[in-house]
Amino acid sequence: TYGWAILIIAVVLGALFSLGVFSSSSFLGTACIPQSGFFCSNPVATTTSFSVTVGQATGTAWNSVYVCFVPSGVTVPSACPTAAGSPSGGVETATPNSISLNSGQTQTFTFSPYSGGIPSTLGAGFSGQIWATYSTASASGLMTEIGTVTAKVS
Repeated sequence: TYGWAILIIAVVLGALFSLGVFSSSSFLGTACIPQSGFFCSNPVATTTSFSVTVGQATGTAWNSVYVCFVPSGVTVPSACPTAAGSPSGGVETATPNSISLNSGQTQTFTFSPYSGGIPSTLGAGFSGQIWATYSTASASGLMTEIGTVTAKVS
């Protein structure tokens, strides 16, 4: 009887293992942790797009805003690429781009297509930082980290 019990337990564990219950990506949550003075929420990754809502509360209006995603392990560029959908070194620029973002305002940005830093496989996890390149009334070409994203393609 002990042999049958051990066999049943082995079959159940094998089935759970094959379903991916014990893989580390099944425990991965979806979150966006903003830097101080910024807003970052609702990261949603599907097999065809990745979107996140960001905002700023710096007290100044931002003009010519480009938001980009820098995957973990990729060097942060000196500025976000200006062509959405044309990844540069794994860094992906979101749409809309070249917009204005006033203090206290939020905007949902979408990243598509994927450049390798954001997987398109269902259940795959990824992480990285959201950056913004922008101009203000007194300066241009500024770049700031908005927040850190951890997500899972669903």
